[in-house]
Amino acid sequence: AFVSQMFVGLIVFHAFSEPVSRASRLVVSRPNYVTKVVFPLDLLPWPTVALAALHATISTVLLLVMHTAFVGVPAWTALALPLVLLPVLLLGLSLSWVLASVGVYVRDTQEVVRVVLQLLFFLCPVVWTLANVENELHRSLVLLNPLAIAIESARSLLTGERSALNFLQL
Repeated sequence: AFVSQMFVGLIVFHAFSEPVSRASRLVVSRPNYVTKVVFPLDLLPWPTVALAALHATISTVLLLVMHTAFVGVPAWTALALPLVLLPVLLLGLSLSWVLASVGVYVRDTQEVVRVVLQLLFFLCPVVWTLANVENELHRSLVLLNPLAIAIESARSLLTGERSALNFLQL
């Protein structure tokens, strides 16, 4: 069960971090789109978000197969997992637009984003669950992170149990 919960957290986190980590180099790595061709630059993040969605879909299918084989049949609410991933992908898309525009002017944006994503990984309940956080103040601070809400929601959808989130009871 721990492996399934950790895999859910990894799926959600990577669905967000994959487009965000590539965003700062999108415009700079394609100079012909900017100088020689009239190209709508706001379309550049969409392929990375689509790739992240494809990876999340394949990983979710693998998660459901693995969970069925080793833990048992997932709850019927696991069918709603794409509804949790959609806002995460849209958040990744919106940050990609911002970081792509900042990356044109500030060349070190990619390195800063890489460090921030590593820090965010440990601040998200990927390896640990929100149920392990006993202090109410710490739990409130964790819930300021939208990825924490998405990860805990995805876990509760997979298991069918009531969520550790007080305001998102299923």
